[in-house]
Amino acid sequence: TTTTPTHKIFGRGWNGTSACSTTQQTLAQPTRLTALEQTLYVGAVHISAGPFHTLCLDNSGTVFGFGQGNQGQLGQIPLNQKHQCPLPTLLPSLNAINVVSICCGAYHTVLVDDEHRAWSFGANDKGQLGIGALPLSASETHLYQPTLVEFNRPGKQNHTFSVKSCACGFDFTLFVSTTGQCASVGNGLEGQLGLGIDATTNTFKSTPAPTIVPGLIHVRVSQVSAGDYHALFLSTDGRIWSCGKSTYGRLGHGQQHEKELTRCTPKRIPLFEEGGNIVVAAIFAGAASNFIIASSSNVYCWGCNSHGMLGIGHDRDVAVPTKVQAFHQSSGD
Repeated sequence: TTTTPTHKIFGRGWNGTSACSTTQQTLAQPTRLTALEQTLYVGAVHISAGPFHTLCLDNSGTVFGFGQGNQGQLGQIPLNQKHQCPLPTLLPSLNAINVVSICCGAYHTVLVDDEHRAWSFGANDKGQLGIGALPLSASETHLYQPTLVEFNRPGKQNHTFSVKSCACGFDFTLFVSTTGQCASVGNGLEGQLGLGIDATTNTFKSTPAPTIVPGLIHVRVSQVSAGDYHALFLSTDGRIWSCGKSTYGRLGHGQQHEKELTRCTPKRIPLFEEGGNIVVAAIFAGAASNFIIASSSNVYCWGCNSHGMLGIGHDRDVAVPTKVQAFHQSSGD
C-alpha cells in the first residue's frame, strides 16, 4: 500500500481479510482506496501492511486500522462476525500516545511514540510483543491494549533503549535505538533474531524480552527490515547484514543449506563490503525476497522470485543481490 504527496492512497493484492479497506476480494490493479482517504483527519504519512491487517498513521498522530483482528492486532476496534474490520477505524486507547511510527506483523502490532517508546499488542504466543518471560499466562497470549515494551537489561535496570524505529516479521520484532543499537524479540527458531545458539537447547535463540543483537554491537544501525523469517540490517555507512531462514536465497549470501549454523547471527552481504562502490540508502524485506535502493538510486533485489516478483525478466530465485535493470542509473553503480 502506498501514499502520494497529495495523500491519495492505492492498494493492490489479495483482500480476503479486508486488509485493503474495500469490499473487493482481490485488487488486480492498483486501486484508489477512497474510504481510507475520507477517514483520515489530516492526510496519511505512514502505512504498514501486514499479511492480514493494515494500519495507517495520519499527520495528527492518529492511527486507523482495518483487516483481520481476531488475535488483538487491531487493538480494541469492534469486529464483525468474521473477526474483521472492513473499513478504516480509529484505534481506541491511544489518546495518551503520540504515535510517530507503526509496524504490522502477521498477528501483532508495534507502535513508536514521540518519546522514543515502543508499544505492542496482538498475538504474543512467541513472545513477539516483548512484554516478559515465557510461558505466558492466558491473558498474555493475546493483548488488546497497547502495552509498553520494556528494554531494561538484567542487572542493568538503569539501561535505556530509546526507540527510533522498528520492524515486524511474522512473529518477531526488531528495534533500532536513537544511538544505532539493535534489539530483537520473539520467535528465533530460524535464526531471524540474530542472537546465536541457545547452549541449553542447542537451537537458535528465541526470547520474549528485547535483547541486544551481539553481532551488531560495534555497528551503528540506521534501519531494520523484516521478512517472514529473516532480517536485514542497514548501517549508517551504507552496509547491510542479514540473518534467518535461508531458503530461496533470501539472505543474499548465495545458496545456503538450512543446517548452516551461521545464519543465526548477522552476516554482512559480500556485495556491499566496506570499500566497495555501492552505498545502500534503504532496505526493504518482503516475505522471502528483498530490495535495496543504492545511494545512486539503482535498485537491487534477491530472494524468492515466484511469478517474476523481482522484476528481473525471469522467475528463477536469486541468491545474491542483482541489479534491477529497469531502474538502472547511468552514473554511480
